[in-house]
Amino acid sequence: MSARGGGHLPNLMTGAANGRRNPMTESYRLIQGGQPVASVHGPEEDCRREIVHYAMVYIEDGPVRIERKVGKKWEPWEHE
Repeated sequence: MSARGGGHLPNLMTGAANGRRNPMTESYRLIQGGQPVASVHGPEEDCRREIVHYAMVYIEDGPVRIERKVGKKWEPWEHE
């Protein structure tokens, strides 16, 4: 297991610290080896940028899948 897989999920609460307000929030998570390894929640643009960043880091350890929360379900997300 890599140093990144320390048994906890990194989570970024985007937007709150910099004072921006954006009513359009989203949640994403990164799956590797069938387990969630990272998650983000906050303004749409920030979340998308951060989850892609996490994916680029974690992919060094093996395949990853990004999922987006839609209602109460997690669905695969393909970024543009």
